[in-house]
Amino acid sequence: MGNASENRSSTKNTVSNTIMFLLLTLVIVTAVSYAWFSINDRTNLNTMRMDITTGRTMRIDVDAHDDFELYVNVLQFETIAARIHRDRGVDITRVPIEPVTTADGRNFTFEDGKPASADNGTYLDFTLHFRAMGDMYVHLTSTSTPNTNNGTRIWSNSNPDLQKAMRMSFEMPDGRIFTYDPGETDISGITDGNMLFFLPKDTDIPVQVRIWIEGTDPECNNRLKGLDYSVQMRFEGSDENNNPLT
Repeated sequence: MGNASENRSSTKNTVSNTIMFLLLTLVIVTAVSYAWFSINDRTNLNTMRMDITTGRTMRIDVDAHDDFELYVNVLQFETIAARIHRDRGVDITRVPIEPVTTADGRNFTFEDGKPASADNGTYLDFTLHFRAMGDMYVHLTSTSTPNTNNGTRIWSNSNPDLQKAMRMSFEMPDGRIFTYDPGETDISGITDGNMLFFLPKDTDIPVQVRIWIEGTDPECNNRLKGLDYSVQMRFEGSDENNNPLT
């Protein structure tokens, strides 16, 4: 009798545990789906602004040049938008980005698995060209220069949680990809963790930049509806010991 009672009790516990597991699984699936379905109901992000800055010994541009002096220390949104329009045929001042997802920071899909294209403005994809007066290691950093607020960040004045749902990736010429997740990636200071690539003296190095809203992120929901958003990137050069080059 004791064994039978224990077996029934064990069976009840197993059934209860199974039901709880299934309910928990349903809650998780529902939560993940909510992020996609809610934002995909045409609740896309609206207009954006972007600024990209570098240290004094390194410069950037959207084109490659033969002369260091033709590169600049600051790239503003208008220049980047014009280049995207020329290369992709899309006006990012009018077409809002949409939620997508990616496993590698290079290939993007919608919720249903269909490929997403930057040519439609679904996400942003453009090339930055780097050049420097001396050998250096290039870092993406959230640290601002003195008396400024120009460090790397993504924000919206309407909803501070926006940054958690957005991502940036940087693809180097050798195929390596560095992905910046504002909610997870620490890019403060100049460290091994935010080093992107080695930039030889007087050499143009192209880096592919992609910016998107991650549809699977829990923050990708109706609270982002119609928001304007801003993107800043700051790149600093260092020696091999992470000492900044000024």
